[in-house]
Amino acid sequence: MRPLQLKLKGINSYREEQVIDFETLTSQGLFGIFGPTGSGKSTILDAMTLALYSKLPRDTKNFINTNETTASVSFLFSITTDRTRKYLAERSFRYHNNTYTSTVRNTTGRLIVCDGENETVLADKPTEVTAECIRLLGLTSEDFMRTVVLPQGQFSEFLHLKNKERRIMLQRIFHLEKYGIELTSKIGRAKQKQELLLSKLDGEKKNFEEISSVQLSKLQKQEKSDTKQHSRLSKKLAKLEKSFQKTEELYNTQQELLPLKKAQKEKELLLPSIKEKENNLNITKKANQLRPFSIQVSNAQSAYDQACEKLETVQKETACLQSHFEKTEKEYHAAASAQKEELPLLQAREQVLHTAQSAADTIHTWEQTKGNAQKELQEILASLAPLKETQEQHFKKERQIHSEIVESEKSIEADRISPERKQLLEKGNVMEETYRKNERITTPMRTLFPP
Repeated sequence: MRPLQLKLKGINSYREEQVIDFETLTSQGLFGIFGPTGSGKSTILDAMTLALYSKLPRDTKNFINTNETTASVSFLFSITTDRTRKYLAERSFRYHNNTYTSTVRNTTGRLIVCDGENETVLADKPTEVTAECIRLLGLTSEDFMRTVVLPQGQFSEFLHLKNKERRIMLQRIFHLEKYGIELTSKIGRAKQKQELLLSKLDGEKKNFEEISSVQLSKLQKQEKSDTKQHSRLSKKLAKLEKSFQKTEELYNTQQELLPLKKAQKEKELLLPSIKEKENNLNITKKANQLRPFSIQVSNAQSAYDQACEKLETVQKETACLQSHFEKTEKEYHAAASAQKEELPLLQAREQVLHTAQSAADTIHTWEQTKGNAQKELQEILASLAPLKETQEQHFKKERQIHSEIVESEKSIEADRISPERKQLLEKGNVMEETYRKNERITTPMRTLFPP
């Protein structure tokens, strides 16, 4: 593992966010962290451990700054196996009840693999982040604290570890589990298996300790005969197996044929109906082919029936006309004989009739003329209505003027003619002339509208 960048905020003496760029620090080789006691040197290593395992190397639980209730850490590091990959571990912490007396809890956690511009989240829960870091680093939190970030005054603990604990830790550090614990357990299992087999063989050997050479020769002969019989039986068994295999194949084929035969029987049962449907289909096809001719025949039949009906109707009408013709012919002959006798009278009547017809036409013409005249008269009456009012007004003026003339004549007879009277006489003459003009206009109106 190679640290690249560390961000911490609210942890111990680091109240504000601090960023440590390890790439810049390691660009010239090794670097050291120096400072007085309590300046926060160990807090940097504590922040790395918190980001990876959510634990502290030192036995303390209150690592949040006294003026804060929350803390956060972000650790960017790289791991090189077949190729170098960058990982970013982020965690946030806070007091359980937001009080300094309560315990600190890891509220959020996330582990991201950074591959160029692409980022993939490997874990997004605190426990999952811890498990994934253990898998990537190959170290538990205890191993990490014993080897990478040794707490102050505990360096000798690594040197005084027991052989088993040191071996287990080194195996995890250098990925030698398959050569250590796994190999030891594998050898132990193989040893146990061989010991069981050896004890079994020892038990079987004790069964043959009492066998003599004679019994051994007999057993060897028996073994040879058994071997020959075994080979003979093996050959026979091989033949039987071949025969059985063929029989089994035949049986399987027969089993496969059973549903086919059943289906064939079902289809044979359906064969009559299929043939019937096929015949119906052929008949339908032929009917469809003959359908246009059938339509033509039916149309021709209907046309023939209509023609027969028309012919029958014409024949009936012809018979009626024939009888009517005969009757008319008789009447014609009778009329012809009567015509000779009544022709002079009919001619006189015809002349009278023509005269009456011309008189009727004349009367009809006069009636039309009368109607038009009445319409014109109504229109004239409608137009003379305002003239009648004007006539009445003139009548009033005429009576007034007449009375004035009578008075003027009386005064003329009584007195001599003065200029004023002369002027009145002239005025009377003018009025008399106006009256006469009006009289000429109103005379026809009086005839139309008598008083």
